[in-house]
Amino acid sequence: MSKLVGPAKMTVTTTTDEAPWEDFSMHADDFKLFIKFISDINKKMVEEDGKYVRCAAVKETEQLGPQDLDILVKYYQDIGLLPDLEKSLPVKIDIPPKFHQKINRSIAYSMQYQLSPKDAKGNSLALDAALDRFVDAYKSAFSPSKVPYHTFGIVEALVLPDVADKELKGFRTSYGHSEQASRKDISEAERVLGRLFRRALMFPQLLGNVPQLPKETEKDHPPDQCAEIICLPFIEDSVSRYLEANPNGVALINCFTAEFRKNVKVPTQFCWTCNKYAEDLTEKKNGLRIVDKSSGKIYESLETKKRFEVLDALAEK
Repeated sequence: MSKLVGPAKMTVTTTTDEAPWEDFSMHADDFKLFIKFISDINKKMVEEDGKYVRCAAVKETEQLGPQDLDILVKYYQDIGLLPDLEKSLPVKIDIPPKFHQKINRSIAYSMQYQLSPKDAKGNSLALDAALDRFVDAYKSAFSPSKVPYHTFGIVEALVLPDVADKELKGFRTSYGHSEQASRKDISEAERVLGRLFRRALMFPQLLGNVPQLPKETEKDHPPDQCAEIICLPFIEDSVSRYLEANPNGVALINCFTAEFRKNVKVPTQFCWTCNKYAEDLTEKKNGLRIVDKSSGKIYESLETKKRFEVLDALAEK
């Protein structure tokens, strides 16, 4: 039974100069629920890779309508690909539907668009255009002026050479958005649960805490704020499986994130959290290259660089 049973239990640590970010590790039971939720999703995506039928009610070449994100959520829950999070969370907390929507919508959208959405002519959209389509879906669901998230991201995984692509199982493309920055119209239970979900994705080993690195400025956002927190870990799972099965393989992760305010799109490069995440992951996994498309920065180990140089030399022959 979860310990997160009401406002009186919504405790977090007091931040200090040495530990500047909230620590939610006292909510370990709830954290474990999200760990299982994420694990079940990844497991299902691997099992059903190339098998499941995408939702036909949402048209491939059309912008999504106001109800389409929720239609996708229901469809993927009905076919068993997306677990019903609502049944797992504490029954003693009054959690509004918008909390579940916040988590489920981007996952269901990613399940639908493992291949890029298409334009009116049936051509696959480029990475930044695919992100625009994702953002438009949220504008349609909320109305453009009321979307509570400002930053959105897309992450895609590729394995090289192309003939190895069939061996990549699970998520190949993942979409996500930043956490809601404002605490307006959000309960403390929603806020803590939302942060726990994001931490279960990016920092599963910290049990509800985050890396307690010092702030560079007072305007630094929390380590679990970024859109990449949602996008990258699902792709990491797929690529890690591939490289474990193919120790000499090569995998590429492309990330593109942008801030959208008043119809202006501004690409945003990795923050210090995402930068450290990419550095650590690529040093740990030989064969993996991560590219932050917003800045052009490439993350890779020396061994990975050599593997890509071999592929480039073969391509030139």
